[in-house]
Amino acid sequence: MRRLLIALLIALPVWGQLPITGAGPSALGGSLSLNPGWTMVQDGSFAGCSVGGSSCNPPTCVVSVTSCWAATTAGTVRVIFLQTGNANIHITSVTQSGETWNLCAASACHLYVSGKADADAAYSFGTSGGETMDAITVNFSGNTAGYAQLQFFEFLPPAGYSASLDSVAVSAGSTSCSSCTGANPTTSATDVVVQAINYENVIPWNGWTAPYFADGTNGNGICLNCSPSSAPTLTQSPAGYEAIVALAFKSSAGTFTVPSPVFSLVNFQSTGPHGSLTTCTSGTCPAITVTSTGSGNLGVFMASASSSIQNISSISGGGTWTCSSTLRAHDASNNELSICYNLSLTGSTTSITPTMSGTANISYAYYEVSRTSGSFVLDQAAATNNGGVGTGYVTGQALSSLSGTNDVIFAAGVGEGGFSSMTLYPLPNYFLFTPSGGGYAGTTGMQLNSTNGTAPIYTYPAETVATGVAAVAFK
Repeated sequence: MRRLLIALLIALPVWGQLPITGAGPSALGGSLSLNPGWTMVQDGSFAGCSVGGSSCNPPTCVVSVTSCWAATTAGTVRVIFLQTGNANIHITSVTQSGETWNLCAASACHLYVSGKADADAAYSFGTSGGETMDAITVNFSGNTAGYAQLQFFEFLPPAGYSASLDSVAVSAGSTSCSSCTGANPTTSATDVVVQAINYENVIPWNGWTAPYFADGTNGNGICLNCSPSSAPTLTQSPAGYEAIVALAFKSSAGTFTVPSPVFSLVNFQSTGPHGSLTTCTSGTCPAITVTSTGSGNLGVFMASASSSIQNISSISGGGTWTCSSTLRAHDASNNELSICYNLSLTGSTTSITPTMSGTANISYAYYEVSRTSGSFVLDQAAATNNGGVGTGYVTGQALSSLSGTNDVIFAAGVGEGGFSSMTLYPLPNYFLFTPSGGGYAGTTGMQLNSTNGTAPIYTYPAETVATGVAAVAFK
């Protein structure tokens, strides 16, 4: 897996729709109705391991660490996924004080693609919360090779119910595929299924077939509140190897339904982690080409200006855009985040043009969301400037006054040196910056069909300055 976490979601203009609820022809059933059902807490946040070692004990989340995952939540399902190169090794044990980690029977979660990639997984039903990644040690049957890292997933079962393993499966594995077949675990209830993947190239935001969605930062396939009956297909470009391990978890609620999805992600694109910054001279930015819009859809455009405290003052194209001071935040190094929205896009729009408040180099993320009926209305928006610097973790913006029963929610944050992950928002994408020290400075994510306004936690190992955070919800 010759890639970094920040290199995995280059969101080019692509087509498709994504409900991000797991709802679909095979997703829901039963007479028990729950809301929200399964919740994704952390989605593949990773920790690097020493190459050539036979164990991995992630360090504390401090400045010298490239990436880390957030502290745990009590009562969650946790999955650790090992990715390494041409090693043919498996996990032999996971130790953590106060928690019991389980290996898959008969190494059923181990998959080796000869000459290319190795993958394995372990899982736990966590009892305590607040545990950090340095409390875990993962032991292997041999030495890692080429590269080595652990991904960490965390899922919360429906409130009042407990979780258990339903089944596991692995893909056939491939040394080269562009249209790849995932694993096909057997499900007996309304499950959460994670298809954890060790792969070579880029999986786009809509790279997994429904009812799965790509978790964004790592390209893994996630299916919430579902019972799929066949293996999904995923795409990567260009063709490359894949090794996929799937784990399905059920709850004591058994089979249940969740509210039908109202919103779907129609398009997502950005400068991407390897894109070029857009130069806006005296505030004038070049037009940005977008996939032809749907009439009445929601548009959300976020821009981050490097070290200049310059915000979006207006956007032309696609109808009426609102750019409010309520949705502006900056860090102590003057990296500025601003968010604008359009509650009813004009159909067939193919370009939009932002105008900044002054000369700035920006990166951006653009979302288009459709709904099954009705019109979009702003539910709540908030931002906090120069939030405090924590010990590796930053609390994002909470939305505590949501009035919708099924919202689409966006959250974003900015901090010099860069966040490495965020909780609760399953489709994040990293902004690209070139601040004075170089590197990344912010991230954004979204929830669809949700009423969870809880503040996300950003992992911030750089901890160089105080941060800025924002969030906005629509109903």
